[in-house]
Amino acid sequence: GERDASVIASNVAKQRGSRRLFTFGVGADLNVSLIEQLALEGRGTASFVRPEESVERAVGIVASRLTSPLVTDVRVHADGVRLLKMHPSGPVDIFAGEDLVVLSRYDGSGNAVLRFDGQTTNGPISWASRVYFPERSRENSFVARLWATQRVGYLSAEKRKYGGSQEINDEIRELGERFGIPTEFSSYLVVEPGMNQRRLSRAGGVQLNGAVTTGAAMAPAPAAVQFEAAKSAAAQRSATSLSAADAAVGIREDANVRRAGNVTFVLRDSVWTDVRYKKSGAVLQLKPFSDAYFKLLEMMPELREPFSIGERAIVAGRNMAIELTPFGEEQLTDRDLALLRDRW
Repeated sequence: GERDASVIASNVAKQRGSRRLFTFGVGADLNVSLIEQLALEGRGTASFVRPEESVERAVGIVASRLTSPLVTDVRVHADGVRLLKMHPSGPVDIFAGEDLVVLSRYDGSGNAVLRFDGQTTNGPISWASRVYFPERSRENSFVARLWATQRVGYLSAEKRKYGGSQEINDEIRELGERFGIPTEFSSYLVVEPGMNQRRLSRAGGVQLNGAVTTGAAMAPAPAAVQFEAAKSAAAQRSATSLSAADAAVGIREDANVRRAGNVTFVLRDSVWTDVRYKKSGAVLQLKPFSDAYFKLLEMMPELREPFSIGERAIVAGRNMAIELTPFGEEQLTDRDLALLRDRW
């Protein structure tokens, strides 16, 4: 019979009609790609349960969501802007007690109208909402990270389905580095004197002589690694909060890992360091609680939460970083302001 997971999933999707398909995989000794693709093609969810976890609880969580569907086959359309890389990408269902959460990038700016079309037991339903899309906004920065988290989850499933490509690998790597999301291509080491190295990374990387190496050139991952990767990706695809996004990749706060606002920090050499920070870019050093410090917060209020992490910290931006240090500048110069405009 047919053994290709993508072909099996496609055949099942053609025969399911309007039914949804929710799958459960228990233990690592299974075809995780098939479990995953059946759910995606069947517009359901995939749940991966470790042997020590409760299958009944996993089934109960899914079953509780499926009671009282209010609107099915909801599609989102935009007039005035173009929606890109939307997740979920297809029609979605709304159940009692749930919110409709759709994450997307957009092209264009200004006033627009979002239209929603779906089906209820009484027939078709439509509603619309007027929304202003700014050309650029520093508000609600957590939304971008949620979108990136879900996208990594969908890209990971696509990679398992088709075997991966340089394009998919590059996008996963770029999203991980830009938004501080541990992936199979990016890891973050936490190293403090006298403590063991701790790595924040998705399944797929290996640690050699204190360094993390990751990449597509590795040998095929064993079943247990594939299982954990699929379990993590499933959690990423359903993440609608930062806590859920962190839990999906195993980030947990402790003495050496903390989150402040939309930023995950690790403690390196007694400095709280943004996991996205790269030493190759420009760094603006500021003295905490100086005139420069407060002026910057007035200019960029989204830094208030990251700066609350402590008086020794590094926060990464687009092409530069800001370091809080007792030896930093106390006044912002015109050169500093130009640097922030161009690179932050």
